[in-house]
Amino acid sequence: MNDYRKFAIGQITSRKRKYFLGICALLLVGVIGVLIFCTNIFRNNKSETANSTSNQNSGSAILESETLAAKKQIVCLDPGHGGSDTGATYGKISESDINLTVALKVKAILGDLGYQIYMTRSDDSFVAKRARAAYCNSVNADILVSIHHNSYETDHTVDYDTALYYKDSDQLLASSLLNSTSAELNIKDQGIAKFDNSLLWIAKMPAALSESFFITNKGEYSSLISNSSTRLSDEAKGIATGIVNYFVNPEQIKTLVSQDSLIIDRTDLGD
Repeated sequence: MNDYRKFAIGQITSRKRKYFLGICALLLVGVIGVLIFCTNIFRNNKSETANSTSNQNSGSAILESETLAAKKQIVCLDPGHGGSDTGATYGKISESDINLTVALKVKAILGDLGYQIYMTRSDDSFVAKRARAAYCNSVNADILVSIHHNSYETDHTVDYDTALYYKDSDQLLASSLLNSTSAELNIKDQGIAKFDNSLLWIAKMPAALSESFFITNKGEYSSLISNSSTRLSDEAKGIATGIVNYFVNPEQIKTLVSQDSLIIDRTDLGD
């Protein structure tokens, strides 16, 4: 074999070797690319799964935390008046009766949420105000909510929502009750007002009287005597919401102290 043929064969062999090596290099790059792509997908999926699990666990933890917090809160409900003390009366309505009706509805709502509920009375019986406050103190209640309804005998157009407090520590609770009941009942928010009452100043915990509306108002009275009325259920929902907001969202509660002259026509003033 002459030198030229040797050279030609060598060139061909060299080209084949280079071509083969090039193909191998391209295949290697492709394989590496596929591996990198699959690795990224795996990492992303793992990260998304971890985040999803974390969010789910976080949500569960928050829900569980709120549930546990609710179970630790003790609420003392005080249906105003009772027994020989009927409170305000108008037509077929006795304030003591509707106070108890609303209180029992609030108890049911909060009980379902996990709150511990105590009541100063659960039937139509008379309990003195000082004894009511002492009872709530004895069960170490976190708050005391006294449920009442206002009246004004000489003007049956008067109607507004207010809440009464005595101690400075009562104001936030009174405001929370007022904000939620006025919104739920779609009634004028008259602001909270200071009220000298033994129930409020004997109570060691934050305490407030909810005065959601006037039973002597013509519209309210018509609604209350209607069999299809949801007025008291709506009021109970508003009070329950106010209590929950007091514990859960205290920073969002707005406080408005009434600058107007309150119309209070009550049979349980003072002691």
